[in-house]
Amino acid sequence: MFVPVAFLGGISGEIYRQFALTIAVSVLISAFSALSLSPALSAMLLRPSRGQQRRGLLARFFARFNQAFDWTTHRYLSGVKLLIRRSVLALAGLAGIFVMAGWLFHVLPAGFLPAEDQGVFFVAVRLPDGASLERNRAVTAEIQEIVRTTPGVVDLTTFGGFDFLTQTSNSNVSTVIATLAPWDERKAPTCSSSRS
Repeated sequence: MFVPVAFLGGISGEIYRQFALTIAVSVLISAFSALSLSPALSAMLLRPSRGQQRRGLLARFFARFNQAFDWTTHRYLSGVKLLIRRSVLALAGLAGIFVMAGWLFHVLPAGFLPAEDQGVFFVAVRLPDGASLERNRAVTAEIQEIVRTTPGVVDLTTFGGFDFLTQTSNSNVSTVIATLAPWDERKAPTCSSSRS
């Protein structure tokens, strides 16, 4: 039931996606454990006496499963014994995990929103409800002129009657998308993305 949450759109979808996927994966792991490992442990604890040998297809399946489970258990225990005897290997592995985690902290983005500009910005125009299309056009034309004269803006795209933020159409909304010049062409202080 958590998987649909991972497909929500917008900011709420981005925020909840990691939690939804984490919970969904943990539920799958729990289901695998409940359907395979717990019954196998019960079968080991409630194993029939050696004098009773069962026959049939299901008995052969369980015999093969028990052999595979025993093999996995012995491999796991031998690995643990090796790490206990040679603790330097365990400490080296742990140190490697720490180094990898530190490297990932530096490589992966640290925030939800990127720190640098993407070379474009949006201007949402919203007039009072019931505003006419002519009034919306006049206000949008004024905003276009202001944005066009802003240093670093090279192109404008306007969607009259469409609100990009809410994905709705109405006579009192417009969206102006301004495309900026490439980074290397915006060296002047008036074109800096760090200005507020």
